[in-house]
Amino acid sequence: MTEQSQPISEDRFPCFQRILTFLAHCGLHSYGLRFPWFDENRHLFYPFTHQYNQSHGGWFEASDEAILQHQEQAPIGTNILVGKVFADAIDYSLELDHGYYRLRYSLVSTGRRQLIHDLLAEKGITRYEIIDEVSEGRLLPPYQNFAEIEDCSGTVVTPVAVYGFWLDWTNGRHTLGEERTYWHKGEERSFWNEYTSEDIRPQGRFPGFEREVEGAWQRLLLRRHVGASEFEETSEMWELCEEDANQ
Repeated sequence: MTEQSQPISEDRFPCFQRILTFLAHCGLHSYGLRFPWFDENRHLFYPFTHQYNQSHGGWFEASDEAILQHQEQAPIGTNILVGKVFADAIDYSLELDHGYYRLRYSLVSTGRRQLIHDLLAEKGITRYEIIDEVSEGRLLPPYQNFAEIEDCSGTVVTPVAVYGFWLDWTNGRHTLGEERTYWHKGEERSFWNEYTSEDIRPQGRFPGFEREVEGAWQRLLLRRHVGASEFEETSEMWELCEEDANQ
């Protein structure tokens, strides 16, 4: 029997439902969610299924809702780290700040992400989101002070276009797959290529791709720049705000 996504009762778990609504409005449709009080074996994965309930340490429970409710009743000026959200190779911090939820994250959190960022900047692309990033298993030559860079493929979403890429090493330099090709519907394509509307639509690359692209566009529209990461000076921090996302 196929696992079915389970609805969350707004009456029973209104605080949890508020978080799920915020994440949906941020364009996140498939993610992991972890609260600080969970033990190491307990995670929540959205869309939720009975399978995850059985094999990933539990379901959301009334005791969890009580903790969220207590946090929402904290003094209005309080900033609380509520949990972590994991999606598209990004770790989001879910915070409650002055009564509203926030997602904070860095696009450049690893050596590989720094390399991709710099290669995109060479093309004049500085405003983007990466989705469907997949490690491909081959180590590339070092970059800057990063000794190990694994190749990967994925999708770059900008406000005006969507590109496929394959992080590679060709002719003595790192590339985004400009010289690497594949065949698609009888046509030879570069791995670095701009997707057409037909590629993005539901009958295009794979089921759900259009929704992922639309989610990335939503985050590009909503996100605010909040400065450099407190942990990595070269990493820029962004945030998504509930009061903006839910409008």
